[in-house]
Amino acid sequence: MERKQTEEKLKNCQYNCALDALESLVVQHLFELEKFNLHGTGAHSLLPM
Repeated sequence: MERKQTEEKLKNCQYNCALDALESLVVQHLFELEKFNLHGTGAHSLLPM
């Protein structure tokens, strides 16, 4: 029984790690898209430095 619980915890940990990595990639991609949209528009001067 304990082995099965340990395996389940390991699967959950691996799933959460993969989900964290995916979330990080999505956020990174969104920031890149935001940069492209602001580039050359002068909108960057409205953002606080």
